[in-house]
Amino acid sequence: MAAVLVAGCAAAGPPPPAASRGSFRYVAIGDSWASGPLMTLPVGVPFFCARSANNYPAQLAALVDADQFVDVTCGSADTADVTEVQQLDPLDLGMDLGEAPPQADALTTDTDLVTVTMGGNDVGLPEFAIGCANLTAARLGPPPFGQPCVELLTDGGVDRVSEEMADTRPKVVAMLREIRRRAPAATVYVVGYPVALPEGGKGCWPRWPLLDVDAGYLHDKMQEMNDMLTSAARRAGVRYVDVAAS
Repeated sequence: MAAVLVAGCAAAGPPPPAASRGSFRYVAIGDSWASGPLMTLPVGVPFFCARSANNYPAQLAALVDADQFVDVTCGSADTADVTEVQQLDPLDLGMDLGEAPPQADALTTDTDLVTVTMGGNDVGLPEFAIGCANLTAARLGPPPFGQPCVELLTDGGVDRVSEEMADTRPKVVAMLREIRRRAPAATVYVVGYPVALPEGGKGCWPRWPLLDVDAGYLHDKMQEMNDMLTSAARRAGVRYVDVAAS
């Protein structure tokens, strides 16, 4: 992941080298795709942000030789948590596991590099994906026994996931503009999401408990998510790194 990200950053234009600016400060902002829960035992605080010492921000910090590396990524974070206190409940079980300060509080006027992976929780992609899980590989009955979730999510000719993305786009733009305001000297990269499912959805069962039609639909939605982030990054005047295409 880090190698892919660095290659993508290079294609978009490299961050200023540490040697040319003195102390090089890198701040990582993001949700669980950036924090890397379950990759290793959690490091840092708050504990329930579940940051891995081997997530892509940590690997990138080593590759760019950052003198100051501040990782404020946090599982279940959404765009509001960049500027507001996050109530920690990673599994959405109604548990009070403490708070995480606003991620943007880590930004300073002398920050050199910012990476941002955010927006999936605003759209509800994890919940949609979990709701598509089926215990069988065939259409045998109501959920979770074989009813395609795509039928429910596009009922009446309205795609609920696409609607959520349209609603999320201005939130991402506003978040990115606030990041630029707080770190005006930084190079800011929006890092997209991997597309873990095969195009067309074939061959997912049993590794992914999804009907082929649902896996194909989720693949397309992940790509649509990245297209939305690309558009938001362009509108906010920052750079986008496509890790799905690598």
